[in-house]
Amino acid sequence: MERRVSYIKESEELWVKSLKYLLLTISVLFLLSYIATACLRINYKYELEWMEGGSLDHVLRVLNNQALYPEPDVDFIPFIYTPLYYYISAVSAKMFGLNFFALRLVSFISSILCFLLIYKMVWHETKNRFCAFLSVSLFSATYGLSGYWLDIARVDTLFLLFFLAGVYFAAFRKSFFAFFAAGIFFSLSFLTKQIALIMVIPIIIYCLFKSLRQAMLSSGIMLAVIGSSTLFFNSQSGCWYNYYIFKLPSEHPWVQDEFASYWTEDILSFLPLAFFIGLFCLVRRMYVNRRLDIWLFAFLSMIGGSYFSMLHSGGWKNVLLPAYAVISILFGIGINELLKLSMQLTGNKLQAAKACIYLLSIFQMSWLVYNPAAQIPSKEDEQCGEKLVHFISEIKGEVYIPAHGYLSMFAGKKAYAQRMAVEDVISGDDKNRRLFVRHLTTAIREQRFDLMILEEEDSFFEKIVDGNYIYIGDFFKEPDGFFPVTGARTRPLRMYIPRKLVEGIKGMDRLNNL
Repeated sequence: MERRVSYIKESEELWVKSLKYLLLTISVLFLLSYIATACLRINYKYELEWMEGGSLDHVLRVLNNQALYPEPDVDFIPFIYTPLYYYISAVSAKMFGLNFFALRLVSFISSILCFLLIYKMVWHETKNRFCAFLSVSLFSATYGLSGYWLDIARVDTLFLLFFLAGVYFAAFRKSFFAFFAAGIFFSLSFLTKQIALIMVIPIIIYCLFKSLRQAMLSSGIMLAVIGSSTLFFNSQSGCWYNYYIFKLPSEHPWVQDEFASYWTEDILSFLPLAFFIGLFCLVRRMYVNRRLDIWLFAFLSMIGGSYFSMLHSGGWKNVLLPAYAVISILFGIGINELLKLSMQLTGNKLQAAKACIYLLSIFQMSWLVYNPAAQIPSKEDEQCGEKLVHFISEIKGEVYIPAHGYLSMFAGKKAYAQRMAVEDVISGDDKNRRLFVRHLTTAIREQRFDLMILEEEDSFFEKIVDGNYIYIGDFFKEPDGFFPVTGARTRPLRMYIPRKLVEGIKGMDRLNNL
């Protein structure tokens, strides 16, 4: 009889362990899926997302010692981000060449370091390596939710890395060096993406509760770095830095639909269990410890910054990265809290409680399944890109491709103002909008470009070229070729030539065969 009871008990424990190992297997697969996807597409020659080419334009200007924040002009308009990502990517480009690999490598390495920081923070709180790894895998599983953004040539992953490093030093270290490091990393985060200036406020408030000395030192470092860098870039740009970094973003209209849909669609639709387990973790820790918890302030900081960004027009899934990072951290800590609570039970109740915890985690992970193959460009995409670059290289004169100007650069020609940067300026104040539109319309009226290739739908540029340029057909006949795999679904398509320079295109007889 005792042997039978022992056998049943061992069977029950084995069943619970099987659930744990299943959860661990799923977690490993999510992490490997991200790493494999990133590695398989890191060397793709063309854009994975339609603004990557603009990042390449910025890095080229850094390499050429050109101003990053000039007056808005058809030659170049910067994105409305602070410049550190472009400077770090320029170092990578010096080693690997001016290509997307060099820029994506910065983001990919940043993502791996984000994983390590998340692991280290959760392990510091729980001393449970399983829960720490669970947090990392959950964050890697949100790869699809955040627009497959972690590894592309954009500023967001590097920004998140610096911010997480700042949180780590602010939360877990008490030395002078830690206070100094927190201020430095938060400053670097701002210099990569300026939303960090808003996100850091709750962390500074926490530091005030924890240690006035820490708060003063970290805040002083930030004030010195951010203030001096702002003065420097303003002096170098004639105050256009302020215009791009502070003024233009402040003029973005609010997106009223996002007030509710952020919570219902971006958070609770896909991360309901992780979100509420995280909230449980916060409430329990504050109740047990009878004090304010760093993760309450980190939650307000990173969810708040993400929410604020999404509420403004132009915000897309990439702004969700900080929110998903902090939810993943709290999820791992929360699972550890639940496991500790379950230890108060005995026998079958203990095993049932553990099984429920593992099942909840498995269900949460299952919500996040995505198709990694859809994020890897095909050989046909690359062939389409090569065909287009070759065609552009044979054009006599200048070529303007507003949404994908890097293609002109690849063809040995000059790239011009990127479409998203143009959109930011024409959506801004009347004075600078009119000034830029005047520059652009003058260039179009003078038929400065020997070929323009627009997107399938671009009412702004189509209106400007009307009367000065002639539509001669679409470059691509393939319905699906050469689209970016994430972000806006756009590609260079509609070709326009100036009325007075029809003969400027070499080999015009080939156009009918395109």
